[in-house]
Amino acid sequence: MDSPPSSEASPAGVVLAAGWGRRIGGPKALLRTPDGRTFLETVVSRLRDAGIARMVVVVGPWWNPREAVPGCDVVVNPDPDRGVISSLRLAIWNAGLPEDPPRWSDPGRGVVFPPPPTLTPTPTNRPATRGPTGCLGILVALVDHPAVRAQTVRTLVEAHRREPDRIVVPTFAETGRRRRGHPVVFPAWAVPEFFASPADREGPRAVVRAHPQAVAEVEVPDPGVVMDVDSPACYQEWLEASAPGALARGRDQGGGARLDATKGGGREHVPDANGRSRPQGGKDAGGTRS
Repeated sequence: MDSPPSSEASPAGVVLAAGWGRRIGGPKALLRTPDGRTFLETVVSRLRDAGIARMVVVVGPWWNPREAVPGCDVVVNPDPDRGVISSLRLAIWNAGLPEDPPRWSDPGRGVVFPPPPTLTPTPTNRPATRGPTGCLGILVALVDHPAVRAQTVRTLVEAHRREPDRIVVPTFAETGRRRRGHPVVFPAWAVPEFFASPADREGPRAVVRAHPQAVAEVEVPDPGVVMDVDSPACYQEWLEASAPGALARGRDQGGGARLDATKGGGREHVPDANGRSRPQGGKDAGGTRS
């Protein structure tokens, strides 16, 4: 087993898990894997095994406040229907990565959230490459991607350490196509852009689209990066594809599940406006519900 990257030089981890999971019948963070762990526990474990020491988990109002996620800061998004970008902004605020926390507003609701803001993001108050917490950036993971292997996260972290100013995106090659997936590592300079107006409309994808020259694609032999468990049928298939004990036996490699990554009407999945996997040319598979 490879040694995890040094936590001192690793990005902070952000696990987005706030959504209601309406299409699947409940919060996906609480779904169980074949080894009995929840999706949230599984994703957090993979990040920790990969050397991510600082983690922020964003949950929804359904979360039991008496529960804890060992080794993580837990933040509640009171209104996850505002989209994945709202959860990401909350996580960034909690992690304290920007030296001057930006603010954002929701004109439709007439509020500024979260209070109390001090500065708005401008080119003059961007953080340096290394934030005050010592983190070089943030790794954004989605709770409905429980099959991503720990080794994949290590590979992405190592790529980030080599090029800390690049946006590191995993790709998976399948039937001659190379598809982008999750998790994604964003450098510290990109953090304020999550609070800019394009992100209001497009989510984290706006940052990737605005800086194509900064994107470093890293091909990985892991179909989990393009597989999101987003419907009852997909969840059932994933459970059936994971033989009893397969995830437990494969923890060092990041799990044993092998679900057809092309599910979703057989169409290619691409990140949608909120950074979620979406079948191209069809209905949004993930939406803003996470």
